[in-house]
Amino acid sequence: MLIITRRKTLFTGAAFASAALMPNYAMSAIQVADVAPPKLPIESGASLRILRPGKMVDADEVIFRENVAKFTAQTGVVTRVDFVGWEDLRPQVGVAANTGAGPDVVLAWPDDPHLFSDKLIELSDIAEYLGKKYGGWYSLA
Repeated sequence: MLIITRRKTLFTGAAFASAALMPNYAMSAIQVADVAPPKLPIESGASLRILRPGKMVDADEVIFRENVAKFTAQTGVVTRVDFVGWEDLRPQVGVAANTGAGPDVVLAWPDDPHLFSDKLIELSDIAEYLGKKYGGWYSLA
């Protein structure tokens, strides 16, 4: 006897819905507009230090390191990446902001820039370029 339960019905419906969406998701690509980048010459002997959270998934760190290597190869800018645990990220950002010594770029929580707004560099020209190239920005609450 075949018993159809609510759980089986929901599971089957979710499986069919995800299967129907999969080809569209797999074939979608980021659309890129042909926009001229801003003219920002790289300083001689420039280096870059990035602070970011440690990996949640192995591939995250691998892909990030590959992208950093590509950036270094294309620009010649020596780049150092420090991976720290999520719980250590905010204290390190606070120390760096208050001492003026530390990373140049921080991948952190979206509200952190508001905590240290007087320590940030204006990057609107780069943000506008990226928005035009990749289709704009979403509002962040």
